[in-house]
Amino acid sequence: MIRLIKADEETASLLPYLEQDALGCRMASALLCYQGTPFLDAWVQEDAFGIQAVLCRLDGAMTILDTGKADLQEQRAFCHAVGFSSLTASPCVVAGLGLTPSSSGIVMKLCPLPHKPNGHRGHPTQTELSSLCSPTICWGGSPRLYYPILEQCRGDGIHLPPFDTWYVDCSHRMRRGWMRGAIARQSEGNSGCILAVETPHAALISGVAVLPSFRNKGIGKRMVEALTSTILAEGKACFLLCLGPLVDFYRSLGFEVSGQWAVASPSSKEVSL
Repeated sequence: MIRLIKADEETASLLPYLEQDALGCRMASALLCYQGTPFLDAWVQEDAFGIQAVLCRLDGAMTILDTGKADLQEQRAFCHAVGFSSLTASPCVVAGLGLTPSSSGIVMKLCPLPHKPNGHRGHPTQTELSSLCSPTICWGGSPRLYYPILEQCRGDGIHLPPFDTWYVDCSHRMRRGWMRGAIARQSEGNSGCILAVETPHAALISGVAVLPSFRNKGIGKRMVEALTSTILAEGKACFLLCLGPLVDFYRSLGFEVSGQWAVASPSSKEVSL
């Protein structure tokens, strides 16, 4: 059975389950920001053994977190009945729903690097980064500062909505404390940015962008280290979704592969179950 999640209390009880996974973190952050608005709907799929999947649709974009034991026939009929503009889930779920992925990649989770023999931690503190590294890592700021950087990196694994839609969403999340970001700034100007959506106990890095003229200078590494050091200090789990070629880069920063993701649209070619 698939039923609508209505009460804030039920969302709170789902958080521990959602915060264990990257896609779950994405859904939990959306629920914290938008539950009770016309932009978001969320459902749980249950059987006699309990919850088998959580489905969340934000402004048409569907995300599914599945235990691997859910009734995919029921999910498939439900998703096509309620409609969606895009659907993100594990590759097994996407295939089980009769859809062909338009893109796919790797789910990674941060595993703190071990203490080094010289006494230094695996991740530098924000103070260390600010004093030792160029560029300067500047926290917060208006979403208007981030969009031009992301726009210039469009196509490099970054899918960017129109500015008005993106700005309203990011501003709302930042005001409510469920999104944080930083901009890499050098004497020549802004060189990159990083953003993450959050929940009380987890964070999902949702964008890392370095302008083409500043690449291969360690800027992306410094931004990720700055963000993950603050997330770890707060005791939160940290996830990201990336493309295959970036796995080694993120492994060098303490992330490990924890799964796979895939995206499909309702118009993608259906396959037989």
